[in-house]
Amino acid sequence: MAQHTLPSIVTKTTKLMAEVTELEPVEVTGVARDEKGWRLQIEMLEYTKIPPSGDVIAEYEVLVDAEGELLSFQRLRSRLRSETVAGEAG
Repeated sequence: MAQHTLPSIVTKTTKLMAEVTELEPVEVTGVARDEKGWRLQIEMLEYTKIPPSGDVIAEYEVLVDAEGELLSFQRLRSRLRSETVAGEAG
């Protein structure tokens, strides 16, 4: 069983989420390793609007095993692209 690097886990997981949800990955906002594998927070573009500040971005928590295979994912919240997330510089 080969251990995957953080960059390879991020790349593989964002591709998997794009396939499973049919949404475009926007940004990985968090990654942590635990006893089950890797836990990632990924923002996905749910709806495109004009102007782009009206785009709807959803945050998903994704769990993959040490090999990068998808175990689970959950939609946590959504926001407009123009909305500042708590903890971000405005």
